[in-house]
Amino acid sequence: ELALAYPDYDIVEAAELAATHWRFKGLGKLYLGLGTGGRCVPLGSKYLSERGSVLLGDAIELDEHFASEAVMYTLVKLEPRPSQAIVLGVGYRPGFSDTGNSPGMRAAAGFKQLSNCVAICDPHVHPSEILRLISQYEIPCGMVALLDETFNLEAFDVVVLSVAHPEFADLWKWLRPGTVVLDATG
Repeated sequence: ELALAYPDYDIVEAAELAATHWRFKGLGKLYLGLGTGGRCVPLGSKYLSERGSVLLGDAIELDEHFASEAVMYTLVKLEPRPSQAIVLGVGYRPGFSDTGNSPGMRAAAGFKQLSNCVAICDPHVHPSEILRLISQYEIPCGMVALLDETFNLEAFDVVVLSVAHPEFADLWKWLRPGTVVLDATG
C-alpha cells in the first residue's frame, strides 16, 4: 500500500532502514512478509491503531487480513484443490519463539475457509503452544507437525513459508514436483 501511495520511494528499503532505528538497532533489518507480529510497544500495530489515525486503522485492517487472504487468493484458483497444507513458522521473526499476533497463524486461518487440513510446524515453538493457537484461531483440522526424523514435506500439496527459521533453509530439496509454495520470506 505504501509503495502504491509513494511510487518514487523504495518502500522496502525504507522499512528495512526504519527497523534498524528505534529499539531494533541490534536486531537487523525488517524483512517484509505476510504481516507484522509481536507485542512491542509503542510499535505494536494494535497499540498504534488506538491512537485514532485513519491511515493506521486501514493499515491494521490490511495487516490483520492479508495473510489469510493471500492464502485464499492463491489456492482458490487451484484445480484440483489441495488437500494437505503446511505452514512453516508461527513466530514472527526468524529464530524467535514469540507467537504474538502471528502472521503464520493468520495464514493458517486462511485454510479454514477452503476446507483444507493444515499442519503447522515451528521448531522454536512448543507443540502445546501451537495447539493453543490452533484453538485460538479456530482452525478446524489443524495439527502440529514436528521437525524431526519423521517429518515428510513431500506429503503436502501446499507449503507456506511464513518465517525464515534457519531450520527451514534446506527443506526445499524435499518438495515433490507440483507442490505449491507460498514463500513470504523474500
